[in-house]
Amino acid sequence: MTIPNQYIIFANQLGIDIADIVRLDKFKHIREDFPLKCLEIHKSPFSKIRLGKDNDGGYIIADLNNYDSFISCGVKDDISFEEAFIQKYNLNCTAFDHSIQELPTNNPKIKFIKKQISDINSENEDNLHNYINDFNNIFLKMDIEGDEYLWINTINENQLLKFKQIAIELHEPYEKIKWRMIEKINKTHYAIHFHHNNCSSTCKFNNLTMPENFELTFVRKNEFDNLPQLNEEKFPTQLDQANDVSRPIYFFNKYPFVK
Repeated sequence: MTIPNQYIIFANQLGIDIADIVRLDKFKHIREDFPLKCLEIHKSPFSKIRLGKDNDGGYIIADLNNYDSFISCGVKDDISFEEAFIQKYNLNCTAFDHSIQELPTNNPKIKFIKKQISDINSENEDNLHNYINDFNNIFLKMDIEGDEYLWINTINENQLLKFKQIAIELHEPYEKIKWRMIEKINKTHYAIHFHHNNCSSTCKFNNLTMPENFELTFVRKNEFDNLPQLNEEKFPTQLDQANDVSRPIYFFNKYPFVK
């Protein structure tokens, strides 16, 4: 097979005979001053659980109670996480997605709003401010294909503190305007789990394997009794599942994901 110049092959870190073809130009914007510290993962004093269907669609979160709102942004054709969450924690859910006409299945506990999450409010867009301000212990799940940075930019620190826990998929966060949004969340929350979406690529950066798209789970700092230590467990963990079982799985066992 002839590989074009803009591609490179990375050997699968599992050591099996699989190669992954990765677009170099996906990561041409990674800066040498990218602050790895913004992706530090911390030990969780809370039990972790995985909710949602097997493989793509599930999320690993801290098992915390006493939420007063559940917002899900980006559902497409899969509401398995939302249904598992509302059953476990006895909550209703407000779900946003501009790319579908209706939910894949009807659930009376899920209110669907066909809007794109953005930095403004309009007929077709929503910045969630009206769904945040009246609550104090929100669970937020967000997978909105890169629009997360626009949205985070509109949220102030007091509003971020409304979120007890956030499970968010981040897309190519290696431009300064993007990583500053992660740093913004880190002021109020600790990241307690990392999951590489192996439907996406990886790249080499300063001798590290860095993911293109990945999920981070954040827990609000005031939920912790003590300053948490940095994580020492390699990813993926036993709870994690590959998003795509036909693609390679990469192990992340170095800083910033592991101490």
